[in-house]
Amino acid sequence: MAWDEKYATLLSKLEGYQEEKDTPRKQVVDMEVDELFRVRFKSFIEQYELRELHFHSLMRTKELEVQYHQSRYERERKSAEAETTKARHLQAQVQAFTKTETELRTQLNVYVDKFKQVEDTLNNSNDLFLSFRKEMEDMSKKGKRLEKENEALKRQKEATAANIIRMAEERQGWKKQLDTAQKKVDKLMSIIQQMQHQGRKGPPGLASVMESAYADNQGDAEGDDESDYSNEGDDEDLSEFDDDTEEEPQPAEKRSTPVTYGPERPPPASEQQTAPTPNGR
Repeated sequence: MAWDEKYATLLSKLEGYQEEKDTPRKQVVDMEVDELFRVRFKSFIEQYELRELHFHSLMRTKELEVQYHQSRYERERKSAEAETTKARHLQAQVQAFTKTETELRTQLNVYVDKFKQVEDTLNNSNDLFLSFRKEMEDMSKKGKRLEKENEALKRQKEATAANIIRMAEERQGWKKQLDTAQKKVDKLMSIIQQMQHQGRKGPPGLASVMESAYADNQGDAEGDDESDYSNEGDDEDLSEFDDDTEEEPQPAEKRSTPVTYGPERPPPASEQQTAPTPNGR
């Protein structure tokens, strides 16, 4: 406002000077005033030029500011459009997510119901598992007991088999002894028969001894046959034998008095004189 007032005052003065120039009159020449006026006018012109430069600079600044604001406006507009597009896209995503969430909640409810059913089934299965485990423990105990019984039966079987083998060996030994005795008896019988055919008499009591030995041999053979059948019956029933089966005592062999074989010895001289001869002489 101060510059406008000064400019208006200056214009009015210039107009006054122009009128005085157009209508000249006598004036008193004042050199000092003229010099002062010239200096002020020159300063005014300089100020005017400076003001013009300042005005142009201001206009340029304003134009730059306008361009800056226009570019900023374009940038902000594009950013707003991008944000609007992004907002629409996000809104579409939100709607899709909302729809998906609804579907997932529905599925979750279905899964919760199924989980409850599975939980009930698991509880029932747990009860069944506990009962099954108890049965398995009972079966395990029973299996261990049966294993112990099986081990005991195996030991009994092994002991019985050992006893059977031992008895079979003893039987073979008795058979060998019986065969040997039978051969001896047969040999003695043949000798006796030969002596009888030759008209010789055997020692007194020899015939009865041989007959009793022959009968004993026959009885032993029958006893061996019966023992064979009894051993077969024992093989069928192995569980009746015990681990501590003791060996039955075998009867001691009968020791008979030594019997002399062959021709009779002649009696002593005293007996020959008194004893009669077989021919009565």
